[in-house]
Amino acid sequence: MEVITTGLHHVVTTQGSNPLTEEAPPAIMTSIEQSITHGEEIPLNYPPAGAINATTDEPHTTETTTNEGGRGSLKGSPPKEFDGTRSKLETFRDNFSIYQRINRKNQVMKEPYSRVLMAMSFMKGPKIQDWVRAQMRALDNKVNPQKKGLSEGDETLWDEFQRDFVNSFTDTAMTQEAYNKLKTLKMTEDDLNTYIATHDSLVL
Repeated sequence: MEVITTGLHHVVTTQGSNPLTEEAPPAIMTSIEQSITHGEEIPLNYPPAGAINATTDEPHTTETTTNEGGRGSLKGSPPKEFDGTRSKLETFRDNFSIYQRINRKNQVMKEPYSRVLMAMSFMKGPKIQDWVRAQMRALDNKVNPQKKGLSEGDETLWDEFQRDFVNSFTDTAMTQEAYNKLKTLKMTEDDLNTYIATHDSLVL
């Protein structure tokens, strides 16, 4: 009876693979058989066979998210939400541009239609929600197959969206200030590089 009970201790377990399937007997079973043959005490300090089967020498592999076809997760830090505050327009555009370039191989950024929707997903708040809603309707209208519209991969969708965005939320006060500085810009001490850099920043 002791032999049966002890054997069950090593066989019956809820861990590991099913011990009733056809598998090679683990080393512990050989040890038990030898102990019985030689009249020795049956060892009880071994873990159950199922637990032994659960721990193998095979390398453990962890499933990772791949980016096959550019459909994996987006990388980098997404831009902060734009709430329609005009003074934050350029900062948002710069941050989204970086985000776009980091994920340039991702399908959501490669396709202009999805890229527009991605940009609009970061635009929230009472100052801009009506504009976003109107842009969504306009976007769907542009790709409407019944009207023989543009394809979702046409860069015109992105170009027109950017143009409308800038025209709608450019800070006119900042634009006027930049224009005034541009009119009075002069090169000092033959420093051409500084002059060109300042000129370009004001024009942009």
